[in-house]
Amino acid sequence: MRFTRKLLRASVLLAACNGNSLSPQAKPPSAVEVVDGLTYQAQMTVETQVPTSIRVSVKVTNSTERPIRVELPGGCPVLVRAYRNESRSGAAVWDQGGIIVCQAWLLLADFASRESRSFATVVGASEILGDSLTAGRRYYFTAVVRPNRRTLELAAGEAEVVR
Repeated sequence: MRFTRKLLRASVLLAACNGNSLSPQAKPPSAVEVVDGLTYQAQMTVETQVPTSIRVSVKVTNSTERPIRVELPGGCPVLVRAYRNESRSGAAVWDQGGIIVCQAWLLLADFASRESRSFATVVGASEILGDSLTAGRRYYFTAVVRPNRRTLELAAGEAEVVR
């Protein structure tokens, strides 16, 4: 019985983190989205020290004159997906949400009027390439954030991924 509970707990953690793992988009993602008065803007930098890694961040700004509270998954506020095409359409070829286990706690973020805050994740090139993607190829990345149990996918950047 204990094993079943642990398995169930692990399944809940995976489900909470993964959300819409590897699902195709209804429309190509843009780099900026405004939802409920908050502006979400993604960006990416390639950190070239060995091993190479990709840093994806999402800047969240309260675009209103009133304070706003948002709930984010605290264990994984930002996840990364990779696509082979610039439009980032179809299924992702790599989805961090499908391989990472996130802690199931909520981050309550209070934003004063016009306040901004950034959330980020860093992913190693070896993790992205794994055993199925081609090194030296250009990939197009998105940042996935889940404010208030919604899923937003934002175009973050592109890079040639090498080990």
